[in-house]
Amino acid sequence: MKSLTLILIYLTTVNSLYFYLDGNEQKCFIEELPKETTVIGTYKSEEWNENTRVYADNPKTGIQIVVEEAQTKHRIVNQKGASAGKFTFTSTESGDHTICLSTNSTGWFQNTRTKLHLDLMFGDAQHTAGLDSNTKEVLDELTKKIRSLNEKITIIKREQVYQREREREFRDTSESTNARVVNWTLIQVFVL
Repeated sequence: MKSLTLILIYLTTVNSLYFYLDGNEQKCFIEELPKETTVIGTYKSEEWNENTRVYADNPKTGIQIVVEEAQTKHRIVNQKGASAGKFTFTSTESGDHTICLSTNSTGWFQNTRTKLHLDLMFGDAQHTAGLDSNTKEVLDELTKKIRSLNEKITIIKREQVYQREREREFRDTSESTNARVVNWTLIQVFVL
């Protein structure tokens, strides 16, 4: 089971991003996908709140997801979702696929600014098709742990660079002090 999980982690790719939507604006992304590739998208929207001046969850906000094969315009996904959720599809043909997201508001003059978080996980359909929900949850947890470890590694690398700079400054100061001591010692010996 553990080896299967590790193999699946290496076979999948995850892309995460967030972007802003104004009103009912639609944002589209083009992904080149091989045939039989499973794409799992997870999204979460946050709406700008003028009173608190922060982005906050609004369960009334809906998200419209449309996925098409770019060349044939074959619509693979046309889904209206809640403010947070998932969508999944498997590419039937190789080539570019357009993934479009927009807010699904009811007002005519809806100019609310929305921050949309999007995680796309790409994998082989054969590997993810046979997984039960527990295994997928374990994979999600492992993915989060790997991201956390990568962030910690980045912090450690920055700290190491900082320590090397400090060591270089200390070494330069020590060498300068040592040179001055030697010079003063030679001057004192010469004067005596």
